[in-house]
Amino acid sequence: MTSTTAWTRRTFLGALAATPVAGALPTGAWASTGAATSRDVTIGFVLDRGRVKRINLPGNGDQAVLSRVTNRGRIVGKAPSRDGVGFDGLVGDVHRLRRFRFPGAKGTYATKANDRGQIVGAANRRSPMVGFPGTFGYLLDGGRFTRIAVPGAVYTQALGLNNRGQVVGEYLDDDGKYHGFRWERGRFSRFFDGPDGLSGSLADINDRGDMVGVYFAEDGTLGGFRLRRGRYTKFGAFGFPLTFATDINDRGQIAGYAISDLDLTEAHGFVLADGVGGPITQIDVLGVPRTAVYGLDDRGRLIGVCDNPRATRTTPGSTRVAQSPLLDALPLGLSARRDA
Repeated sequence: MTSTTAWTRRTFLGALAATPVAGALPTGAWASTGAATSRDVTIGFVLDRGRVKRINLPGNGDQAVLSRVTNRGRIVGKAPSRDGVGFDGLVGDVHRLRRFRFPGAKGTYATKANDRGQIVGAANRRSPMVGFPGTFGYLLDGGRFTRIAVPGAVYTQALGLNNRGQVVGEYLDDDGKYHGFRWERGRFSRFFDGPDGLSGSLADINDRGDMVGVYFAEDGTLGGFRLRRGRYTKFGAFGFPLTFATDINDRGQIAGYAISDLDLTEAHGFVLADGVGGPITQIDVLGVPRTAVYGLDDRGRLIGVCDNPRATRTTPGSTRVAQSPLLDALPLGLSARRDA
């Protein structure tokens, strides 16, 4: 297994929460919105009660991510802009996705949406690189953008949203430490460290106020956590050094994915259907090495991206599937890189 000590941004410790239960998705059972081609690097999917629906991603899926499906079927995410410089937010449904940008921004991500039609995300007016200095969060409500930025922070990202309009996310301070925040009614209501005072980020919040996120352990690994009534519970998946908790619904179910090493040899999605301490179900598309789950709704419907099964089944000497789309979105704005 590749060492994670070269990572300069997040890494997570995690003792396995429970025994993995295989939840592989047969590629032959896809209900598709269009035929996948070998040019598609990654493809989006919605998994609903064992049935998988493929979602076409802009730009052949390169670096595109689907990050939330709401109870009403609304989908948000992000994709590279048409000119190849920066990113656009995505919003729509399984049939059609449209692009949008924060006014004047060079790059925009959409990270979560709720049943009220609100959307949160992050944008950058100084650079097309969202998740780097100059990045700020936003709330989009009824066509109106509200900027969310922690005073004095290097950058701020809004990553999670519930139906009460509460927003959670992360900010980076001048000392290079990440912190979580909760924002509501136009102001920051609380700030958080990760468990044990470690550097950490909040990825989502449900209507009960339960939150999930990631923390950066001192050994350079990344782990997931749930924060309920002030109490942190840490967890990991599959014994991998990199675990990302990406979403929590009102039933307390937690979705995310885990990565085996810096080369992204394997990436598996997961669901904790009974919350932390319950069994963990591994979510994979058969025939591909990397599947990531980014969101779930209250009935357990999942959304994510995976390698294109057709593109991975290539003959020797043909073009390999790029590994950057998953690495680019940890979970969305949580960019990570290796030292040069």
